[in-house]
Amino acid sequence: MPQDAEERDFQERVAENESRFRTVNEDVDRGRPSTDTHSRVPFVCECGHEECRRLIDLTPAEYHGVRSDPRQFAVADGHELPVAEVVVSRHPGWNVVRKTGIGADVAQREA
Repeated sequence: MPQDAEERDFQERVAENESRFRTVNEDVDRGRPSTDTHSRVPFVCECGHEECRRLIDLTPAEYHGVRSDPRQFAVADGHELPVAEVVVSRHPGWNVVRKTGIGADVAQREA
């Protein structure tokens, strides 16, 4: 398989993994009381590593800000994958990444 095809497959797999983690966070977020949007609560790291089970603390308001763009994900610091995404903002213990290339298309489709 040509390297370009391998890279596209990799980026697609990463975006699909991140979208699954995002679905978990959205389900948990829906179950939280909507009255407190400023207390830090645990969210699942939305990185592309299938085995990751790391929790990151951010406010529901911060999480909704990340989710305002379907190409963006909240990941633990150090869990970025430069081949598939760019860091758009850094926070203590977590970062916001935006998918690029084919991964951006997958993220938007899965949103």
